[in-house]
Amino acid sequence: MKTGGTEGRSSAVGQPMGKPLDVVSNPNFARFQASAGAWDEDTKRVARAKLIADRIRSLEGVTEAGNVLDIGCGTGLLTLELSGGTRRITAVDISPKMLEGLAEKCKRVGADAVRCVVADVEVEPWPGSAYDLITSSATLHHIRDVDRLLASCVGKLKRGGWLAIADLEWDASGYHSDETGVVHMGFVPDDLAARFRQVGLSNVQIAPSFSEARSMEGDKVKTFNTFLVCGRLD
Repeated sequence: MKTGGTEGRSSAVGQPMGKPLDVVSNPNFARFQASAGAWDEDTKRVARAKLIADRIRSLEGVTEAGNVLDIGCGTGLLTLELSGGTRRITAVDISPKMLEGLAEKCKRVGADAVRCVVADVEVEPWPGSAYDLITSSATLHHIRDVDRLLASCVGKLKRGGWLAIADLEWDASGYHSDETGVVHMGFVPDDLAARFRQVGLSNVQIAPSFSEARSMEGDKVKTFNTFLVCGRLD
């Protein structure tokens, strides 16, 4: 999925988003295009974004100013939780419909420092550079090459900047009713933290963020945990 060397297609708030030039190779495009309209109706998803944002705001040196990149932002649940103050946020997602939802919300609340960019971060050039904070929630389990993505994040961070990624704990099998585009059934927190260190991040921290129980087949109930790993580029 190439773009001829250009960055992902960006848009001012409220304007139509461009469509990736080739989306056939990534099953997540159709998945998230189809689910965008009802995305914010999941109250647990909304609550999870609030908790993750609270933990990110508590990191040393994270302020209301600065330059932020939110990867796999969806309709911007985490993006908008972090958008206070003078913080500038570049919100990236593969789905134009997800970003259209975010743009509409930005217009309603006056979040005019949010820039929406349509891009597949696994194969397309990333927008911008020198970020103070890079975030991602519930996206990593859709990423085929996790180590490459982490290294790309580090390459976009300022010295002193933070990478903060939230995702499901292993074993998250059964969490998704449709596992199209799901590459990893969650992660072991200590293993993901070790990957943060391997790409050069320090002060790596693991924090539990959210637990939810879901009904499974046979009247069984399974608890799924989301955790947050943060690391700083010194």
